[in-house]
Amino acid sequence: MYWADQRTGTQLRARLDWMYDPGTGQLIIVDYKTADSADPGKFGKACADYGYHQQHAHYQDGLAAVTGADVLSGSWPRKRALPISSTSSS
Repeated sequence: MYWADQRTGTQLRARLDWMYDPGTGQLIIVDYKTADSADPGKFGKACADYGYHQQHAHYQDGLAAVTGADVLSGSWPRKRALPISSTSSS
């Protein structure tokens, strides 16, 4: 999705993970986030550490600029995959 910031004219872009239009004039967007833990406290810290809250606002602003619709959105944690260790048996 591409749009220009109304105040500065800067060209902006975003790639949404998922969007649903229930036909009510209000779009629903989901933004999946990778973190080491889905525990609410740890996930909240990851959001602050990685600036996820800024991306959330960026998506809302972009959709409002492109569609004019109200936006409901949220971030859902996705636990980071752990590497598989290989062991050799002798």
